[in-house]
Amino acid sequence: MKSTRTNSRHLDRYFMDRRDKIDMNCDSTRYGIVKREPDHGNIDRLKHDLVEQKEEYERQINQLKKAHDEQICKFCTELEKSSTLLHEYKLELDAMRSELNSKEKQSKPQTNGVSSNDNSQAKSLELATENIKLKKDLAALTSKYQTLNNEIQDARQYILKMIEGLE
Repeated sequence: MKSTRTNSRHLDRYFMDRRDKIDMNCDSTRYGIVKREPDHGNIDRLKHDLVEQKEEYERQINQLKKAHDEQICKFCTELEKSSTLLHEYKLELDAMRSELNSKEKQSKPQTNGVSSNDNSQAKSLELATENIKLKKDLAALTSKYQTLNNEIQDARQYILKMIEGLE
């Protein structure tokens, strides 16, 4: 009987040790489960963080919109200045054309008439060279005018696309 009691004690001790280990495992498992469950403080903190992040994004969006509006305003101002300059070029071209036409009209009667006067021939030659110079200047200004006109049209299209993209 003694051996049975000894065996029984060993078994009791064995099972007690096992039970303690199982209880400890259960406690740690329960603790892990409890710890993983979000509490209301964490939820409120997360909500607060999300609200702050949303407000920050809205501030950044407003800053970007403001910068975009300022850039469009600058483009419009530059476009207006370019349009004014283009108009001035056009007026200058028209003035040169009319001056060229009047000089051509003045030189035609002198070349058609028979005059042996050296003074009139020199004047005619001077008018012809000035005419050629004016034609070259006119061609250069016309080229500048066309280039500037094309650039302004491109800028207008670009600004219109930017404004449409904003809406």
